Amino acid sequence: MFNRALNLFYFSAFLKSQMFLLPVLFLFYQENGLSMADYFLFQGIIVLVNVMLQIPAGFVGDKIPRKYILLISYTLFLGRIFCWFFWKGMGIVLIGELLYALSKALFDTVESPILYDILSQEQKRNKMVRAYSKLNFALSLGTGIAALCGAWLYETVGLKVLLGGEFILITIAILMATQLPFILPEKCQGIYKESLGNMIKNSISILKEPNNNSCILYSGLLVAFSHFFFWSFQPMMKLAVVPIALFGVVMFVNNMMRSFGSLLTDTLLKYIRLKVLGRIVFIMNTAGLLCGFVFQKGIIAHWEICLVFVFYLCVCITLQLMFTIAQISRLQQVSEPHLRTQTAAVNMLIARLCTAILLIIPKYLTSLFSLMTLYLVYGLLFVWLGWFLYRRVSRNLA
Repeated sequence: MFNRALNLFYFSAFLKSQMFLLPVLFLFYQENGLSMADYFLFQGIIVLVNVMLQIPAGFVGDKIPRKYILLISYTLFLGRIFCWFFWKGMGIVLIGELLYALSKALFDTVESPILYDILSQEQKRNKMVRAYSKLNFALSLGTGIAALCGAWLYETVGLKVLLGGEFILITIAILMATQLPFILPEKCQGIYKESLGNMIKNSISILKEPNNNSCILYSGLLVAFSHFFFWSFQPMMKLAVVPIALFGVVMFVNNMMRSFGSLLTDTLLKYIRLKVLGRIVFIMNTAGLLCGFVFQKGIIAHWEICLVFVFYLCVCITLQLMFTIAQISRLQQVSEPHLRTQTAAVNMLIARLCTAILLIIPKYLTSLFSLMTLYLVYGLLFVWLGWFLYRRVSRNLA
């Protein structure tokens, strides 16, 4: 029963991550009359919606079975596909992205608590890092396979068939999720017995906890810059005139690296400490941001150089994911049982808030700076703020 529950969750997450449109999302935006600035803005709006929902979702996730929240998340994602299949236009794109934002907020909030619930039933809480690594492997593998197929499907069979394939896969994911075990949250008191004030108070107390706050803030900053790297891939490759078929290859490589990075996190932490991993991510990100500006002429003028630079950023993203997996697993182990989902929600809220800021800013700066000059602006910000937070992390992590 233990293995069956874990495998059901892994496979449903794998199917849910089959987003065939992702590697050509920027092209899809352009088809619907949106610009590069709109592209970044909409991604920022998605993250901002996540920010607003993280704490409420975490509160609800500690009061009702998380299986129900997972099913709602999958169903909302299905709604996005439905909208884009039947309608077009800027407004429809935004509606679809808002549905995705709702879906993602719910999934991100309950993914690690669901795993911990299943492990707790079998008294295997010490397997959390390994289990969470496998979940991230399933998510990244699914997205990677979809990325490899997505660009080809978009060019050969068109948008309708592509979205139809997504619809079928997410429907199967929903059916699999219905078979997950029914587990009540620990110390379940009923959803209406705790006020909004207490929910906010709990969230503030989580952030004030000395062993939590510096790691949550630093991890959030790393997540934000990884999102900036990821969403800059397609505009950068479009500027460098990279063949469209390679858009999918880039996304595939990115997700394969994330997949195997997830699996190797538990092994890596046997050889280096968490704070050492945090230092490596800081150095790699700094180099990526500054090199993006220094070598911008070569990156934009030669698509081969652009691909090399993008693959380097994929390494940065993978290392950030490994740090995040270890950090979230650590939070689940040190959190109070009745605040476990809220702790995960607060951690995600900070990450999403930082990400929203970084993705919305380009909407207002692209008239002043090119994409690659923005790398310099963000690089200077990261060096200053990242080093400050990392020094605080070093004092609290073993």
